[in-house]
Amino acid sequence: SYNGESQLKVLIGFMRLVCSNGLMIGENTYAKQVRHVKGQKLNEFLDSFSVSVLEALSDVDNQVNLLNSLQHQQISLSDVLKIVADFEADKVITKKAAMSVRWTYETNSFRRPADHAQSGTVYGLWNVLNEELRTTRTKRTTEGTLVEKNITLLDHVINAVDQLKVAS
Repeated sequence: SYNGESQLKVLIGFMRLVCSNGLMIGENTYAKQVRHVKGQKLNEFLDSFSVSVLEALSDVDNQVNLLNSLQHQQISLSDVLKIVADFEADKVITKKAAMSVRWTYETNSFRRPADHAQSGTVYGLWNVLNEELRTTRTKRTTEGTLVEKNITLLDHVINAVDQLKVAS
């Protein structure tokens, strides 16, 4: 607004939503708002804006590179089953989702050919975990609850895989 009635809001990041299975990831790397009126606050915002945007775009690139690397990072069936058991115990995923993920991996019964092709990767595990959280949800599970579990799911998977590396 030219007269300061509304704020300038700038958000940089990325959100990946895949409607066929609900897989999502989101990362807000930069979020600022400032009243659009002359003064020191606006000047400080504009002075730091280009540097902040470049840093935020670099963070987005890092996230995209991470996802690409996870598509090539192999994971064994025994490691998948250990992670699923740990996630169930720690309530990262529901008991019902854990049972479904185990059944999917143990019987090699993936829903789509792409899921089967990625099943031996960390990315594939994340994808299946996410999908089973969605498909096994109950009527009491709200969209908000599902999104909250989903937002932290990738970090949980990466941490679990890293712990397995340290343990071996």
